[in-house]
Amino acid sequence: DNARVFGNAMVYGTARVYDDAMVYGKAKVRDNVIIYNNAIICGNAWVYGNAVICGNAWVNGNTKVYGNAKVYGEAMVYGEADVCGNAEVCGDMEVYD
Repeated sequence: DNARVFGNAMVYGTARVYDDAMVYGKAKVRDNVIIYNNAIICGNAWVYGNAVICGNAWVNGNTKVYGNAKVYGEAMVYGEADVCGNAEVCGDMEVYD
């Protein structure tokens, strides 16, 4: 696919990044995470566990998305926010600080 991981970003474990998704900055993606479509993970964001980030979702800053959390659609998670457990952030929702 056209997925890109660059800068000081790290993707490890069984995590998958595909389609046109991007991971960059100092972002870390690990475990069973799936990132696809046009999703962007950047800044110092950590995504781990069984999280799914897709659509045009954007995760940035010092955020953490983990557990079985899902971020999708046009949703944005940024600042110091944590999205965890079985939480879903979708549509044009914003979660921050």
